[in-house]
Amino acid sequence: RATGPDEKPKLVRHVVSDITVERLAEVLDENPRGVLLFRDELAGWFGSFRRYRGGDGGSDLSHWLEMFDAGEIVNDRKTGDKKTIIVRRAAVSITGTIQPGTLARHLTTEYLEAGLGARLLMAWPERQPKRWTEADVSESTLYRYRTLLDALLKLEMDDGKPREVHLSDESRRLWVSFYDEWGERQLNVDREMRAVYSKLEGYTL
Repeated sequence: RATGPDEKPKLVRHVVSDITVERLAEVLDENPRGVLLFRDELAGWFGSFRRYRGGDGGSDLSHWLEMFDAGEIVNDRKTGDKKTIIVRRAAVSITGTIQPGTLARHLTTEYLEAGLGARLLMAWPERQPKRWTEADVSESTLYRYRTLLDALLKLEMDDGKPREVHLSDESRRLWVSFYDEWGERQLNVDREMRAVYSKLEGYTL
């Protein structure tokens, strides 16, 4: 996509996979709405924190922590037309799967103390026996899902900034009720879980 005759076309991206933080900064520079990073095996994502650091002992963890709140990342490059890429709003959502034991090995004390664990929204369904089924997602459900995605993609940004979406009166009443109740519950959790509860508050909104 190009907006002028002399402008270099930009590839519109919504999903990325195995990607370095440096390359991700380039993608976000051309896609300010943000992207979804999908890894079928999240162990590869954890392993990438140091894999691309050239053995300097560094880690990309701080960049990923910044992206949780769509924070700023700066990428200084040796090659390319732009030597420095500054992404003011590095909005990246991450989804994938991982075995519980593998997750436990990767979530080291260093990562937990940095707040990575609190930023992960986990789901662990109970194990069920395998049963053959002909059931599938209904066409009406698929249609509503596609319609929702199309409506979100049609929301234009305001001069490079996200469009504000306000709560309805009923939604606001529900939110205030939950906020007060959740605030009481946070008082009764230990230090390790306090950060998790704080992030869950934002997920709920």
